[in-house]
Amino acid sequence: GFQRKCEAALQASEAATRAALHAAPDGAWTFVDALDGDGVTPDPVRVAVVLRKQGDALTVDLTGCAPQVRGPANAGLAAY
Repeated sequence: GFQRKCEAALQASEAATRAALHAAPDGAWTFVDALDGDGVTPDPVRVAVVLRKQGDALTVDLTGCAPQVRGPANAGLAAY
C-alpha cells in the first residue's frame, strides 16, 4: 500500500543521493553570511555552514552559527 510506496521512494532517493555524492570529490566547503535581523532587532544573525563530504556521506556542520535569537528568524511573515 501507501506505506510501502513511501518507503520505496525514500530508498530510491537515498540510493540516488549516495551515488551522486560518491561521484563528487571528497572535501570540505564553507559558507558564511548573515540574516538582516531576527524580526525583533536589526542586528545581523550569523549563518555559517561547513559541508564535509567523504565517500557517499555528507555532514552539515552549523556550529559556527549565531546562538538562538529572540525573534522568529526562521519563520515566515504569517508568524509575526
